[in-house]
Amino acid sequence: MTQRLIWLATPTRDGKAHARMLMSCFQLQLMAATGKSRGFSFALDVSQGSPNIPRQRNWSVAKAALAGAEAIIFIDSDIEFNPEDVLRICERPEEVIGIAHQTRPREWTDEPNMSGHYFEATQKKPFFDRSQDLLRARKLTTGFLYAKMTVFEKMRATEGLVTQFMSRNVDHRAWPYLYNYFMHEMQEVVPHPDDISKLREVGLQTDTVRVLDGEDWDFNTKCARAGVKSYIEPLATIRHYEGSLCMNLGLHDYWTQHMIEFRNEYLEWLRFRATRDPHAAKVLAAWNEFVEGLKRAAQSSIPNRAQQVRHEGNGEIVQQVGAQDTALRTRQLSPEDERAAISGN
Repeated sequence: MTQRLIWLATPTRDGKAHARMLMSCFQLQLMAATGKSRGFSFALDVSQGSPNIPRQRNWSVAKAALAGAEAIIFIDSDIEFNPEDVLRICERPEEVIGIAHQTRPREWTDEPNMSGHYFEATQKKPFFDRSQDLLRARKLTTGFLYAKMTVFEKMRATEGLVTQFMSRNVDHRAWPYLYNYFMHEMQEVVPHPDDISKLREVGLQTDTVRVLDGEDWDFNTKCARAGVKSYIEPLATIRHYEGSLCMNLGLHDYWTQHMIEFRNEYLEWLRFRATRDPHAAKVLAAWNEFVEGLKRAAQSSIPNRAQQVRHEGNGEIVQQVGAQDTALRTRQLSPEDERAAISGN
């Protein structure tokens, strides 16, 4: 049986990639070699030869097209992923799917944040469409980005959207597929309210401004112009490395433990997805078990250490210890830390 080829593209400046990222890719290839990859095969392309990362992404698309790949997955060199998440994404019909990763903190005390824009432009909240198994995204970063090759065919077919070029770094047979799908481009946007007074101070217009955005935003803009919708998979987690530091927060954890204002709406969406998706059902069951564990821990707390325990919402705990009220929220502590705090250990 012919396997469906997926191109794993990792652009680098010096040809180096984190060992965790390479191990993830090797696990995928091992699954394919042993018949456990659901009919997919995987080619790893760790490219170098230019400090211009967008140029390397375009090279990878052309090489994938020449090889007859069904899709390409861009994976940054400092990203570790779960091979099972990749297989689930490869089986989906959506053309562009991303996985959000935790961004690097500027200070150790910074609140966690996630990559990508998956908020409605006007209401500033995520697209929780219960009819969709994935969530719509306005912008996906290229830390982990899946795109079917049909996306690039639609871009080439859209008049004036992309421009063909040549490069001696790519096999000449791939030149017909070599276009500027990814570029640093000027974008016209509405300025942030905090910047309006500064724009007036220096005599610049305040209705719209131009910004130089990265290749990920440019790619998403071209997808929209080509009629391609972008989605994000919140139930998949990738780990973002900075040396030995691992930023391992996933979007599911982020919305349930940090973005409390969206948690109930997100969980309602997850319950609808769980009715038709076994993986979502497992994630929901794990969350429910987590909440029940918090309740059991609170109920078994030592009386002289916790005189009052009250449950609020989906697992938030407010505990009064002595004369002080101490808020123990899931967004601040791990389950193990919470149980230890509640029990007084």
